[in-house]
Amino acid sequence: MLQLSDGTFVMYWVSRLQEQHGHNRVCVAASISPDLIHWKEVGPIFSIEAWPFDEEPTLEVESPCVIPKDGRYWLFFKHGWWTHYVSSPSPLDFAGQPVSRLGFVHAAEVFHWRDSWWITHCSGDPTDFRYRQSNRTRGLYLGRLDWPAGGLPRLADD
Repeated sequence: MLQLSDGTFVMYWVSRLQEQHGHNRVCVAASISPDLIHWKEVGPIFSIEAWPFDEEPTLEVESPCVIPKDGRYWLFFKHGWWTHYVSSPSPLDFAGQPVSRLGFVHAAEVFHWRDSWWITHCSGDPTDFRYRQSNRTRGLYLGRLDWPAGGLPRLADD
């Protein structure tokens, strides 16, 4: 969830688009609220083709997280094995913006703490992206993002 400068709250969620909006498309959608009690659906704010390989952990998009930074809004989401991101000047319209892959991070939340950017990863050791040795029922990992002012986010090496 995100609170905008005018006090409006934005909740992001995922769905599959109806076929009339494009074949095999999944999306991140949004709802807005002035008070966290009364909500209005905005609808899809970003869509992408469902992951094309059945052996991937999900065909959908998952775990949307939106961060304001450098005068833009950054949408992080899981798709297939990976967390991707897209940025936009609007928190309610990411359509047509280029998508970049950040790396293998599951159910990511991005946050700023003590002068550093961080990203969470749940369900297993981040180096075991196919979950061959990890116990998927436990574990929360933190990683640092290298995200300079005006630059693109990337997973830090340390």
